[in-house]
Amino acid sequence: MKQNKSIRQQPDRYKFLPTRATFYFLDEDTPDCPISFHVVKVQLEDVSYQCFITNLNGDIFAKMTMYNFCSIITSQVEIPKKDQKT
Repeated sequence: MKQNKSIRQQPDRYKFLPTRATFYFLDEDTPDCPISFHVVKVQLEDVSYQCFITNLNGDIFAKMTMYNFCSIITSQVEIPKKDQKT
């Protein structure tokens, strides 16, 4: 992705790594750095998409996703008040 004005105006969303950035954990003996991550693409109401990338293991990620889903659902539920007899 090319760094343009729009990207520079959103530092909380985009991080820029200069080409001269050094990664202290890479050297001649270990030129590669294995990583693993999960990518989840969710369609929003306006037909656009939101992508989430995480390095959490699947169990934790699944639990967090389910918790957030349940929180959204329960926040939308209206519980009718019943007349209470004393």
